[in-house]
Amino acid sequence: MALIDLEDVWKCFRVRRDIVEAVRGLHLQVAEGEMFGFLGPNGAGKSTTVRILATLLKPDQGRASVAGFDLANQAAQVRIRIGYVGQSRGIGDGATGRAHLLFQAHAYGSSGASARQRAQELIKQFTMEAFVDRPIRTYSGGQYRRLHLALGIVHRPKILFLDEPSLGLVPRAGPISGMKCADCIRWERLCS
Repeated sequence: MALIDLEDVWKCFRVRRDIVEAVRGLHLQVAEGEMFGFLGPNGAGKSTTVRILATLLKPDQGRASVAGFDLANQAAQVRIRIGYVGQSRGIGDGATGRAHLLFQAHAYGSSGASARQRAQELIKQFTMEAFVDRPIRTYSGGQYRRLHLALGIVHRPKILFLDEPSLGLVPRAGPISGMKCADCIRWERLCS
């Protein structure tokens, strides 16, 4: 069984008087352990597809399942098993990064001690020690993106969806702790 399974998925939007087919008859299977990236020009439906997989949009037609759960009827089960990192700034600017990490861990059911431990692991892994206790509004684009990535995996999801994964990251700044530079290069090529 595929971890991601799409069959004849369509998504259309009304733009003024026109209908725009953002995703048209998509068939896709991704196996467990496989890394998959969409390549294509702006407007090709990449973000729309990721948003469908993350249960943020419903397909107009077709069959879709993630982690063995149907997107249309079992969206809550899908959400427990996935992480999603969108391309826009989706978190408040007034709190600190640490506060957001703790909140996210608690939202996924971690207790106080385990939430603090997980937050500290991610702060170290994403080298955020120097800025994590400042208000998010003071973060650079790259610092914000590292926090956003950490928030996407705080609950150790089975599947991680990244929309524009290299947005705001500076390859010259060095790899994220535990990643080799070659991994960053492959990731950049695959997902840009």
